[in-house]
Amino acid sequence: MQIWQPGFHECTVRDAQDFRIKAEYIRMNPVESRLVEKSEQWDYSSASGRFQLDEWPTNFASEAKASALGRASCRS
Repeated sequence: MQIWQPGFHECTVRDAQDFRIKAEYIRMNPVESRLVEKSEQWDYSSASGRFQLDEWPTNFASEAKASALGRASCRS
């Protein structure tokens, strides 16, 4: 039985920068799909401010402040 749709590629989150990149990619999906102009306008997103978010993973917490936002990618 197929679980994932064709074209799915699993990615590993290796560090705080990877975490931030992937979170930003997800947050921007409604904007990229032209469903809203700003991610905050999508009611079903954590960007809307309607949901309480989990804490950053403990081992990423100190890295998170120093990480720069880059482009999303999966590395092998």
